[in-house]
Amino acid sequence: MFENTPEFGIYARMALALGIGLIFGAERGWRQRERPSGGRAAGIRTFTLIGALGGVSGIIAQQIGELVIVAAFAALAVLFVAAYVTGVEEHLDPGASRDRSITTAVAALVTFALSVTAARGDMVLAAAVAVVCVAVLDLRENLHTWIAKVDKAELSAAIKLLLISVVVLPVLPNKGFGPGKVLNPYELWWIVVLVAGISFAGHAAVRIKGPRAGLLWTGVLGGLASSTAVAISCARLAAAQPKLQAAPVAGIAAATAVSITRTLILAGLLFASVLPHLAWPLGLAALSAVVFAVVQAKRMPARSDDVTIDPGPPPNLSMPLQFGLFLGIFSLAVFYAQSTFGDTGVYIAAALSGLIDVDAVNVSLSRQGVAGTLTIDAVTAGVVIAVAVNTIVKAVYAGVIAGRRLLGALAALSGAVCAALALGWAVG
Repeated sequence: MFENTPEFGIYARMALALGIGLIFGAERGWRQRERPSGGRAAGIRTFTLIGALGGVSGIIAQQIGELVIVAAFAALAVLFVAAYVTGVEEHLDPGASRDRSITTAVAALVTFALSVTAARGDMVLAAAVAVVCVAVLDLRENLHTWIAKVDKAELSAAIKLLLISVVVLPVLPNKGFGPGKVLNPYELWWIVVLVAGISFAGHAAVRIKGPRAGLLWTGVLGGLASSTAVAISCARLAAAQPKLQAAPVAGIAAATAVSITRTLILAGLLFASVLPHLAWPLGLAALSAVVFAVVQAKRMPARSDDVTIDPGPPPNLSMPLQFGLFLGIFSLAVFYAQSTFGDTGVYIAAALSGLIDVDAVNVSLSRQGVAGTLTIDAVTAGVVIAVAVNTIVKAVYAGVIAGRRLLGALAALSGAVCAALALGWAVG
């Protein structure tokens, strides 16, 4: 087949190199579309030729050496420097205003580099980076508008979040230490990153979307990761903004519904036999949380400008760090409960695990069910207990942080979920 010949590979790589130049040129050309033909330093034709130059340079370099690429890149850079210094656009179109931006020149150099990458065989990488770069170029107005709204505190908070996640997290050992090896530095720090990230996401969502969409969607999306973290984050915002009372409760209820649904799906994937037994209690509990979220959402103002939105300063790292320490302490408590009370310790461990999160006990019990060391009834009971305790604890966490104003609504939420769990357990 022709597709398997070396010639086809060269043609495909060159076609991608030309395509990269074409999409960069289309975006740059559209930006300068008001100028007459020939009145631009670089447009769709020039960028396509730059793609061809990069592709040919990459292929030739494989035969005679890398200096070909260096020479071609240097020549291209010199051409754009000369165009910028002499103001080539002014010479070609006397009516054009002088453009001091170097974005087009940098885009040309990136086009060359990606075309060389495509010609040397890394076609997926070259195509993916090209698409991302063109998207960034196309979103210029949106990015400028966004950066103008970011204050110094928010930028610092985002940088700190990147520091603890990108720099610190990867270097931590991913193995257990201490009694029963239950203290895993990587997993504990991952919780710290998770809580900090959700807190920052909630702050950003309110800044961008307002109380109606911001907190509700924070709850829906955050529930996929940690509904407890969402509850803490929403409560902090409610404490700072009393007029947002219904919105934080709706966010917490939405996160609870998503979290319970996630627990059901995860248990079913790990231990399929338990799924019919958990479907009734967890299904009814998730449904009750959804209804509660809808009721609270309808209590929010019909218009976002009916409420003065001030998300306050972005969250700092003290709260997630305390949360991580709390998790470590209770991980040890769960270990000692299991060691001391045997089978009864399963239920004690489930209750203790629910103080922090449901995932740990869900995974642990499901694995023991697969291994045959626990019955389906024991696994079901343990998961239901953990969900009930976690729901109550989230309400307590949030109520303590936000004060009495939310305590009644959160108590009603936890009561509805626990009643649904009990009803579903009895029916199932």
